[in-house]
Amino acid sequence: MDLDGTLWDNLDVSSTIPPYRRSGSATIVDAEGTRISLKSGAVWFLRWAKSGGAFVSSLSWNLPERAIPVLEALRVSGYFDDHAIAFTPRKDVLLESLLIKLRGRGMEFEETKIFYIDDRSIHWHDIRARFPSIHYLHMWNEIPSYACAAKLISSQLASY
Repeated sequence: MDLDGTLWDNLDVSSTIPPYRRSGSATIVDAEGTRISLKSGAVWFLRWAKSGGAFVSSLSWNLPERAIPVLEALRVSGYFDDHAIAFTPRKDVLLESLLIKLRGRGMEFEETKIFYIDDRSIHWHDIRARFPSIHYLHMWNEIPSYACAAKLISSQLASY
Protein backbone atom coordinates (compact mmCIF):
# COMPACT_ATOMS: atom_id res chain seq x y z
CA MET A 1 0.00 0.00 0.00
CA ASP A 2 1.26 3.41 -0.97
CA LEU A 3 1.24 6.12 1.71
CA ASP A 4 1.44 9.63 0.19
CA GLY A 5 -1.92 10.51 -1.35
CA THR A 6 -3.26 7.01 -0.67
CA LEU A 7 -3.23 6.40 3.08
CA TRP A 8 -2.93 10.09 3.96
CA ASP A 9 -3.57 13.34 2.13
CA ASN A 10 -0.01 14.70 2.15
CA LEU A 11 1.76 14.08 -1.16
CA ASP A 12 5.35 14.27 0.14
CA VAL A 13 5.69 13.29 3.78
CA SER A 14 9.47 13.14 3.31
CA SER A 15 9.50 16.93 3.15
CA THR A 16 7.77 17.29 6.53
CA ILE A 17 9.69 18.14 9.68
CA PRO A 18 9.37 16.12 12.90
CA PRO A 19 8.31 16.10 15.61
CA TYR A 20 4.67 15.36 14.83
CA ARG A 21 1.83 16.18 17.19
CA ARG A 22 -1.78 15.07 17.10
CA SER A 23 -4.38 17.55 15.97
CA GLY A 24 -7.56 15.49 16.02
CA SER A 25 -8.37 11.83 15.68
CA ALA A 26 -7.03 11.43 12.14
CA THR A 27 -4.66 14.40 11.75
CA ILE A 28 -1.17 15.31 12.86
CA VAL A 29 0.88 18.48 12.38
CA ASP A 30 4.63 18.66 11.81
CA ALA A 31 7.05 21.18 13.38
CA GLU A 32 6.25 23.77 10.68
CA GLY A 33 2.48 23.40 10.85
CA THR A 34 2.03 21.10 7.85
CA ARG A 35 -1.09 18.99 8.36
CA ILE A 36 -1.17 15.28 7.51
CA SER A 37 -4.58 13.61 7.65
CA LEU A 38 -5.63 10.05 7.04
CA LYS A 39 -7.84 9.60 4.01
CA SER A 40 -11.49 8.91 4.72
CA GLY A 41 -12.05 5.21 5.34
CA ALA A 42 -8.34 4.37 5.67
CA VAL A 43 -8.54 3.00 9.21
CA TRP A 44 -11.71 1.08 8.38
CA PHE A 45 -9.96 -0.47 5.36
CA LEU A 46 -6.88 -1.46 7.36
CA ARG A 47 -9.08 -3.05 10.04
CA TRP A 48 -11.10 -4.84 7.36
CA ALA A 49 -7.93 -6.20 5.72
CA LYS A 50 -6.44 -7.37 9.00
CA SER A 51 -9.69 -8.96 10.18
CA GLY A 52 -9.73 -10.97 6.96
CA GLY A 53 -6.22 -12.27 7.59
CA ALA A 54 -4.43 -10.06 5.06
CA PHE A 55 -0.73 -9.37 5.25
CA VAL A 56 -0.46 -5.58 4.97
CA SER A 57 2.71 -3.79 3.96
CA SER A 58 3.54 -0.27 2.92
CA LEU A 59 5.17 0.23 -0.48
CA SER A 60 6.31 3.82 -0.47
CA TRP A 61 8.79 6.19 -2.10
CA ASN A 62 9.67 8.07 1.08
CA LEU A 63 12.31 8.57 3.70
CA PRO A 64 11.59 5.84 6.28
CA GLU A 65 12.75 8.17 9.06
CA ARG A 66 9.79 10.43 8.17
CA ALA A 67 7.15 7.90 7.08
CA ILE A 68 7.43 5.52 10.06
CA PRO A 69 7.02 8.27 12.68
CA VAL A 70 4.02 9.61 10.72
CA LEU A 71 2.42 6.14 10.75
CA GLU A 72 3.06 5.97 14.50
CA ALA A 73 1.75 9.48 15.19
CA LEU A 74 -1.41 8.73 13.19
CA ARG A 75 -1.77 5.52 15.25
CA VAL A 76 -1.95 3.21 12.24
CA SER A 77 1.48 1.56 12.39
CA GLY A 78 0.00 -1.46 14.19
CA TYR A 79 -2.07 -2.39 11.14
CA PHE A 80 1.06 -3.01 9.07
CA ASP A 81 2.91 -6.31 9.16
CA ASP A 82 5.96 -4.91 7.38
CA HIS A 83 7.21 -1.91 5.44
CA ALA A 84 8.87 -1.40 2.07
CA ILE A 85 9.78 2.26 2.34
CA ALA A 86 12.82 3.80 0.66
CA PHE A 87 13.63 7.05 -1.08
CA THR A 88 13.47 5.57 -4.56
CA PRO A 89 10.89 5.59 -7.34
CA ARG A 90 11.60 1.87 -8.02
CA LYS A 91 8.62 0.39 -6.24
CA ASP A 92 9.05 -2.78 -8.31
CA VAL A 93 12.46 -3.29 -6.69
CA LEU A 94 11.04 -2.48 -3.25
CA LEU A 95 8.30 -5.05 -3.75
CA GLU A 96 10.75 -7.68 -4.96
CA SER A 97 12.98 -7.07 -1.92
CA LEU A 98 9.98 -7.35 0.39
CA LEU A 99 8.87 -10.65 -1.17
CA ILE A 100 12.42 -12.06 -0.96
CA LYS A 101 12.60 -11.05 2.70
CA LEU A 102 9.24 -12.68 3.41
CA ARG A 103 10.22 -15.88 1.58
CA GLY A 104 13.29 -15.96 3.83
CA ARG A 105 10.86 -16.01 6.76
CA GLY A 106 9.00 -18.93 5.20
CA MET A 107 6.11 -16.84 3.86
CA GLU A 108 4.91 -17.33 0.28
CA PHE A 109 2.36 -15.18 -1.55
CA GLU A 110 0.63 -16.00 -4.81
CA GLU A 111 0.92 -13.04 -7.15
CA THR A 112 -2.76 -13.28 -8.00
CA LYS A 113 -3.55 -12.58 -4.34
CA ILE A 114 -1.37 -9.48 -4.06
CA PHE A 115 -3.09 -6.11 -4.38
CA TYR A 116 -1.04 -2.99 -5.00
CA ILE A 117 -2.92 0.13 -3.91
CA ASP A 118 -1.67 3.55 -5.04
CA ASP A 119 -3.14 6.91 -5.98
CA ARG A 120 -0.70 7.31 -8.88
CA SER A 121 -0.11 4.98 -11.81
CA ILE A 122 3.50 6.01 -12.52
CA HIS A 123 4.95 2.90 -10.84
CA TRP A 124 2.47 0.40 -12.23
CA HIS A 125 4.25 -0.32 -15.53
CA ASP A 126 7.46 -1.38 -13.75
CA ILE A 127 5.59 -3.44 -11.16
CA ARG A 128 3.47 -5.13 -13.81
CA ALA A 129 6.57 -5.96 -15.90
CA ARG A 130 8.17 -7.72 -12.93
CA PHE A 131 4.98 -9.17 -11.41
CA PRO A 132 2.41 -9.64 -14.19
CA SER A 133 -0.31 -11.24 -12.04
CA ILE A 134 -0.49 -8.61 -9.29
CA HIS A 135 -3.69 -6.56 -9.06
CA TYR A 136 -3.51 -2.77 -9.14
CA LEU A 137 -6.10 -0.60 -7.41
CA HIS A 138 -5.84 2.99 -8.63
CA MET A 139 -7.22 4.81 -5.60
CA TRP A 140 -9.27 7.98 -6.06
CA ASN A 141 -9.36 7.35 -9.81
CA GLU A 142 -10.88 3.98 -10.78
CA ILE A 143 -11.41 3.13 -7.09
CA PRO A 144 -13.28 6.05 -5.48
CA SER A 145 -13.24 4.83 -1.86
CA TYR A 146 -11.79 2.29 0.51
CA ALA A 147 -15.19 0.59 0.67
CA CYS A 148 -15.02 0.08 -3.10
CA ALA A 149 -11.46 -1.24 -2.76
CA ALA A 150 -12.61 -3.78 -0.17
CA LYS A 151 -15.50 -4.87 -2.37
CA LEU A 152 -13.22 -5.34 -5.38
CA ILE A 153 -10.62 -7.27 -3.38
CA SER A 154 -13.30 -9.52 -1.91
CA SER A 155 -14.71 -10.17 -5.37
CA GLN A 156 -11.31 -10.98 -6.83
CA LEU A 157 -10.36 -13.31 -3.98
CA ALA A 158 -13.72 -15.10 -4.16
CA SER A 159 -12.97 -16.03 -7.78
CA TYR A 160 -9.93 -18.12 -6.76
